[in-house]
Amino acid sequence: MKYKALKSFCGQVNMFAGEVREIEKSLAESLLDAGYIVEVASEKTEEPKKKKAKKDE
Repeated sequence: MKYKALKSFCGQVNMFAGEVREIEKSLAESLLDAGYIVEVASEKTEEPKKKKAKKDE
């Protein structure tokens, strides 16, 4: 899961304010409770569908 740091902190995980990174849930729980990080919604980016060119017959 990806999380964003609200404040800079160091310990088992080190992050600076504004950094987004993947953290194991077991490590993130205490940081979430302390208000140091927030969960980032996973964005599913879809590539625009390409139109197929019609062949002249």
